[in-house]
Amino acid sequence: MFKNTLKILSVVSILALPNMVKADTFIYTDTKYDFKMSFPDTWKKQTPDTPTTRIRIAAPAGTDMATCRVKATEDKRLDIYPKYHMESAIQHTLNKKFWQNEMSEFTDFNVLNHYSPAGLGQGDATGIFFSYAMPNVKNIEVIEPKPEMMGNSDDDMDMASKTDKHYMRGLMLSTIYGGVRYTSMCSSDENKFHEWLPLFGSIVESVTFDDKYAMVHSGYYRDFLTDPKLIFLRDGIKTDYEKDLYKSSYFNMKKNNHFNR
Repeated sequence: MFKNTLKILSVVSILALPNMVKADTFIYTDTKYDFKMSFPDTWKKQTPDTPTTRIRIAAPAGTDMATCRVKATEDKRLDIYPKYHMESAIQHTLNKKFWQNEMSEFTDFNVLNHYSPAGLGQGDATGIFFSYAMPNVKNIEVIEPKPEMMGNSDDDMDMASKTDKHYMRGLMLSTIYGGVRYTSMCSSDENKFHEWLPLFGSIVESVTFDDKYAMVHSGYYRDFLTDPKLIFLRDGIKTDYEKDLYKSSYFNMKKNNHFNR
């Protein structure tokens, strides 16, 4: 796993999720954008909430409104960079301005912490902890219709809902890897977020991509510098010593099959 993967979740190791029921793991595979994600099989898949959401899952029975998702969309902006420049390119591209735009889908959002560098799957990434508000319908009140209200479409109702805001907290990580921008997110009720964080970290850390880069910078070349020396005889100089040295180097290379590599 990438050395900086989930750097922002280092605090997870000291936390424990209480009353967590042990469950088997479900592995989701996305063949279009070449990634996988694992999560407890007690979690349920939900309807995508954005056009680029590839998978969205929710905790059993909607507990604490805990959800996770992964978005993916084509992004070729960094294709010109070699792998060893991607960390700085990602930090420049997925910066604080990017996160402000990414959070615009939420109401009353606030970026609590910004982390760079971080990691997602095999990719260099940046990440945030954030909070936001969402509508919450509660305290249903029964209203008796009054005579003067009858016939008025705005007031002709026998029930009304008292609506206020429900505050959430979450984490997001984003990377551009192999020409695709991936953004993972997990969130829950802000008062329960610290309890869900270990599981959120496990789900986000399970995200992996199909390899798009060679593991070594110079490719998979054999170490030819360790080959035995091959000596070529110069015209006019063919002493017995040179002949023996030439034969020795040639046959050693042939014996070790260097000519067929």
